Amino acid sequence: MDLRCGVSLASPSVAAGRAPRRRRLRYVAVAALLLVAVAVAGALACGDDGSAPGSGTKPEPPAPSLAAEGDVDGADITGPVAGAAVYDASPQGGTGPKLALLIEDGSGDYDTASVTTTTETTWYEVVDGALADLDAAPDAAALTGRTVAVAFIGPVAESYPVQATAAWVVLLPAAD
Repeated sequence: MDLRCGVSLASPSVAAGRAPRRRRLRYVAVAALLLVAVAVAGALACGDDGSAPGSGTKPEPPAPSLAAEGDVDGADITGPVAGAAVYDASPQGGTGPKLALLIEDGSGDYDTASVTTTTETTWYEVVDGALADLDAAPDAAALTGRTVAVAFIGPVAESYPVQATAAWVVLLPAAD
């Protein structure tokens, strides 16, 4: 008890002053938790569930087909191979050697592309106006200067040139 005022320090008037502050802190804590819960729920609702490709990601393209004017439908780029090189797959799960192609002066969605082919890439060649499956990728030296049509799969690095993995490659007939 405070002898100067005759009021106990634990009197109802002092305790009543603390109750609103505690109540305010409780409301602030509840509001903060609700805000976090809403943010987490929104992030989960807008998250990637794997059903749609992300930004810069190409889904599995349809098989190539020849258009009436000799173009290849479904190709992301069609153009001459400026350079080709074979390199070993990375130790991070890659299998077999990979072939890297630099396509310049192309047409389609891109004008220049650095394309990686893998053991999963399907190769075709136009023979007598029809597409023929190739059993294996051609030799890198034989590809340089050859015109190809390529469809991308997976992530596409939107650098210059774009960098992508080929789902399929079609070797077009050499120009006469």
